Amino acid sequence: MILLAVLLMHVSAPTPEAPDIVSPTSMPPTSQEEEEEEEEEEESDKEGRWTGQFTLGASATDGTNTDIKNATVGFDAERKLDKNRWSFGFAWNYSESDGEINQRKTTGKGQYDYFLTEKSYWLATASAGADKETELDLIWTSGVGYGYQFRDDEKWKLSSEVGVNYLSKDFKESEDAEYVTGRLAYDVAYSPSDRWKFSQGAQIFPALQSDGDTDAGDFYAAFDTRIRATVTGAMFAQIQWTLLYDQSPGRNDDGDKLDNDDNLVLLTIGWKF
Repeated sequence: MILLAVLLMHVSAPTPEAPDIVSPTSMPPTSQEEEEEEEEEEESDKEGRWTGQFTLGASATDGTNTDIKNATVGFDAERKLDKNRWSFGFAWNYSESDGEINQRKTTGKGQYDYFLTEKSYWLATASAGADKETELDLIWTSGVGYGYQFRDDEKWKLSSEVGVNYLSKDFKESEDAEYVTGRLAYDVAYSPSDRWKFSQGAQIFPALQSDGDTDAGDFYAAFDTRIRATVTGAMFAQIQWTLLYDQSPGRNDDGDKLDNDDNLVLLTIGWKF
């Protein structure tokens, strides 16, 4: 009887639970894995979105002897989706003194890139503009080419392009010119911190044939240099210097050639998106 009671107590005793075994796949993510997931989500959110900036500047002086008004507007936008990238830009600058227009400059540009690899791409580009100061009623160019993206990350952006373009100049007084050019271009941007960004873009168009006052070998070039400082959130302040150089410029009303270079320095505020 005693033996039977002992056996019954053993059978009815609760079976101890086995310790939980945590699968490696169910382990909580580490901080490094969380950061990588956040970066992937950010890249996924950026895919197909338009990004860029809008800038605005204005000033007015109304005194006893002077009445000066200045205004400037700028816009840049870019969208990348799979192997395709679209980019556009627009700028307008206006200045008058005592009711007389000293400067009225308008430019617009667009470019389409088709990526062959992660870094190389074919491109089609076009731009147009007008400039009262340089006597240009209209200047436009379009062409195709090849580009290579050396770096494209949060700190550095560096690319270069080469191609062939057609360039047309419609002057107010000088003889118009239309000719085939080469195209050499580069874009570089450096962001040492979230607050600061330094960038420069350049395009050089060497003439491959002669027309009007333009000889083969003459070149037209445009440089755009910017220093941007974030003020708060999406708002920033920017200093911009644009340089246009024309080896075969137009002529004034007296028939004298204008200066080769045209400089413009702007201090603006802007918003990025």
